Amino acid sequence: MMNNTIHSRAEWDTLTNDQLPFFLFTEQVKATMPIQDCGEPLVHLQPFFAQRQSHIRCTAGLADYGARTTDMYLRPGAANRLLQAEQKLAELSNHTLSLQLTDSYRPISLQRQYFNDVKQKLAATGVHGQKLYRQITRVIADPDTCPPHSTGGVVDLTIYAIASEQPIDMGTAIDDIDNELIDTFHPNVPPLVRQHRQLLFTVMITAGFVNTAAEWWHYSYGDQEWALRTRQPQALYGSVLEI
Repeated sequence: MMNNTIHSRAEWDTLTNDQLPFFLFTEQVKATMPIQDCGEPLVHLQPFFAQRQSHIRCTAGLADYGARTTDMYLRPGAANRLLQAEQKLAELSNHTLSLQLTDSYRPISLQRQYFNDVKQKLAATGVHGQKLYRQITRVIADPDTCPPHSTGGVVDLTIYAIASEQPIDMGTAIDDIDNELIDTFHPNVPPLVRQHRQLLFTVMITAGFVNTAAEWWHYSYGDQEWALRTRQPQALYGSVLEI
């Protein structure tokens, strides 16, 4: 992975706002951000989007650590911002492109299963101890903290062409954790892929989301990482334990 990692709030304080998208935060740094949950309930995304005549798709089975069914949920604040991102994407693409979700809210039990799967996979390569933990948490959050997907403010997504119903080329599959090219701004991705990632980044950032630098597909609103990247005093969403 190419991104630099922030290991303390002191290091975070030294970053300019322009630098923030290119850095990663350790689990320990994320945990320093207080949470004041605003109490928004989860909304079921398929009827939410259908009622608003949205082209945003909820798809399952396209990512190793993604949604198991198309019944996806988000907080209303995040769901409404996805509609804003879709509108911006429609403007920029002459209404030819929209958003395709592969994951959203994830219960802690499923987060733990995914975490253990990644741990087993990486441990098999001979990595152990703190190095193993650091490598795991670069790609999937610790279920014993406040995992971003458990907040209902996080989505994994890509862009698809409405006419063909096919995703556009983003350079790697979602959750291709063995491929360093999953870094959003990796310099070695082809120019067309870079344009596609920049398009997704632009529409999502414009709508109020932030991107996790190590995963081109991962965007969040309201969680601890969002609060860090936007320099908010606190996160808006904590873990939702059940639907």
